[in-house]
Amino acid sequence: MRRLALLSVLAVSALGATADATPSNPAFLGIAFGPNMQPGITANGAPIVQAGARIGTVTPDSPASRAGLMPDDLIMSIDGHPVDVNTLNPFIIAHEPGDKITLAIQRGNQYLVLTPVLTTRADMFDLLLGHPFPSTKITDSESGHGLDLGKAGGHATVVAWYHSSGAGNACIDAVPVVRDISRRVSSVKNSGAQVLAATYTTDPFEASAAVIADRKRLALPVVVTSEDEFKRFAIDECGRVFAMVIDCRGIVTFVAPVSDGDDEDAALDEIATAAAQADHKRR
Repeated sequence: MRRLALLSVLAVSALGATADATPSNPAFLGIAFGPNMQPGITANGAPIVQAGARIGTVTPDSPASRAGLMPDDLIMSIDGHPVDVNTLNPFIIAHEPGDKITLAIQRGNQYLVLTPVLTTRADMFDLLLGHPFPSTKITDSESGHGLDLGKAGGHATVVAWYHSSGAGNACIDAVPVVRDISRRVSSVKNSGAQVLAATYTTDPFEASAAVIADRKRLALPVVVTSEDEFKRFAIDECGRVFAMVIDCRGIVTFVAPVSDGDDEDAALDEIATAAAQADHKRR
């Protein structure tokens, strides 16, 4: 019933991390950059360097939140190493979950030192494991009918929570990862587990053009909810999908993130195995 440990987590050094290698479940702080502080490159391919990394949002109940980080804080250094928006995440990923890091923060005219203890994205949703899927407003994007994912059914369900490219500004396309999850789950013999894609829209009762396009690309049912409801079950990150397995009794048995990185294949195997195990409980 507990989430399976990831079989492989990419070890990325703070000096040698690359943008195209995104581990699925690395150490997690729980911040997003402000709109004017996104990582980027110049026309000749050099990174845009600005001193510090300004926080746009803080994930509720995350290490950042518990340590007292706030939106608009400027992170100047980690463990004494100066950082900017291009180097902050590699420094975090280089740590292990459970590590305590030291952040030098500028908040207005104040200078603070905060020491959050890192966790993982999957650990953020441990409280869901072993419990019925919580009641929430979810709508089938095609029929417009409401769905109850916690209602007992004939087979296990894998819900792939993803950020649609139309759910905000330009975002890494997560549809290929959702498609990979579906293919891997359906490849398991003697398992009838089904896959649903789930995202959010500004109006959960009306599918956006982006959601309709996603449904055609995926050839899967796509369900929609509000942004607030979405954040109960996933962290809203471009390119990373949160897979949730719900067994035939409506119980959440597995939660794990997966992204298009070096450890994707191992993560997909875990999701497919968890789905098959949940599906076999009906027998």
